[in-house]
Amino acid sequence: MKQEILFDFNTLVDLSEYGIDIPLFNMRITKTIERLQEKFFLVDSSLTPIRIDDLKFAHSQDYIQKVLNQPDTVVEVGYELIKDGKYERFDPLAQKRPFSEIIQKMLLHAGGTYQSSLSALDLGFSYFLGGGMHHAMSFGPGGFCLLNDIVIAARKLQSQYKVKKVLVVDLDCHKGDGTAEITASDDTIYTFSIHMKAGWPLDQKKRLENGRLNPSFISSDLDVAIGPFDDYLNKLAAALAKIDLAQFDLAIVVHGADVFIDDVLPSAGGIKLSEQEVLQRDQMVFNWLKSKNIPQSWCLGGGYGASIYKIYCNFLLSINYKYLKTR
Repeated sequence: MKQEILFDFNTLVDLSEYGIDIPLFNMRITKTIERLQEKFFLVDSSLTPIRIDDLKFAHSQDYIQKVLNQPDTVVEVGYELIKDGKYERFDPLAQKRPFSEIIQKMLLHAGGTYQSSLSALDLGFSYFLGGGMHHAMSFGPGGFCLLNDIVIAARKLQSQYKVKKVLVVDLDCHKGDGTAEITASDDTIYTFSIHMKAGWPLDQKKRLENGRLNPSFISSDLDVAIGPFDDYLNKLAAALAKIDLAQFDLAIVVHGADVFIDDVLPSAGGIKLSEQEVLQRDQMVFNWLKSKNIPQSWCLGGGYGASIYKIYCNFLLSINYKYLKTR
């Protein structure tokens, strides 16, 4: 198996430049790169943004038009910047750059996940230091996720006849509700999510005011809910054993690091794994896919705070890749 790590400094988003106070994005990527450069020679990739037309693979035309014409609204909703009519984690006086730039960055992230998935088909394994926006739904953003790069990548490859059936393995602390909602009636994409039993997004009301099911409660093909006293690794192993890998042409893994005990996001506190336990989790999934020669494309997902880079580095330094290359 050959491997590749993709990153592009153009994907970095300093949210403070936009007046947004969320402990996400830049540090976890730059510190990971710094650590890997101590052992490997890395070159910045030049990724191509996903085309606007490709957004149709995951999103409605109404939402695509909002992305194009109402970027401020998309970012405000996606990053949850307004609560009860007041700004939340946002200071307009500190905003130096337009929200439309964030949209452009997310198009680049979506392009990175697609490129990583394409590379995985060629090499066997590819890791993109970005993406994993699993809360974005067909009709709109949510949970710090503006575009569902996971589904876009999977369906674009399907449209190009490069894959037929795709497995999504979502290891984020929070349920991959956007991916589940978009693919609910799609038998060609199998979604597996292992996440907190309680907490966001499952702490919302199950029914909307109109009586319909809250889309965050739409089931994945396989959901594993982790309670505070559950044995995470045993439940993960049991879940993986239920999945018939032979049917899949590609696996996209959302490498959520917010299960780490040192993650600082309050809503991620429902799972608190040690550094070693997270590494065991990652190696379990990697080796499981490798055992059946399933091409695997990994993207970041959630992970918040100064220590999160350790999770990515521990995994990438453990899998014995023969070489790294960038495009």
